[in-house]
Amino acid sequence: VCQGFAVATATLVGQWYGAGRKQEALRAAVLGARTCSIAMLGLSAVLLLGAESLVGIFTGDPTIIVGAAEYLKLNSVVFVLMGIEAVYDGAFTGIGDTVPSFYVGSIFNILRLPLAAVLAYKAGLGLAGVWIAIAISTTCKGTLKMYMFHRTLDHTKPPEHVVELDGAH
Repeated sequence: VCQGFAVATATLVGQWYGAGRKQEALRAAVLGARTCSIAMLGLSAVLLLGAESLVGIFTGDPTIIVGAAEYLKLNSVVFVLMGIEAVYDGAFTGIGDTVPSFYVGSIFNILRLPLAAVLAYKAGLGLAGVWIAIAISTTCKGTLKMYMFHRTLDHTKPPEHVVELDGAH
């Protein structure tokens, strides 16, 4: 779901940005994020209410069902931000500047490891600590990528060669 919205956003943002129309590029990114958020809210509700049943389709092992359902429930709370993260990855691709997205994603994915260890072992949360670390890093990545895209777009110039869309410029 998220990747589909990311690709669509990359395409729309890239078209508008390439045409020298930064406001429309920004609107495309915001609309992509809003639309993806609505889809992810629906998915979140389904997983919060039916995680065990869904996992049960794939396995009958009660230990796996409990662990996987716990993961789905804890992370479904941040599915909207997971979608926002993916959409803004696409938006960065659309303007041809994936470096900010790369740094934010890399840093917070790496920070998941020590955070997961602290929460799992030091805080005594076990496997739930790992899932919570993933949720925390997803929250940070989604929020920062959205913020950084808006800032980056404000400080960039569209390409010199501007292609007109429908004769408008």
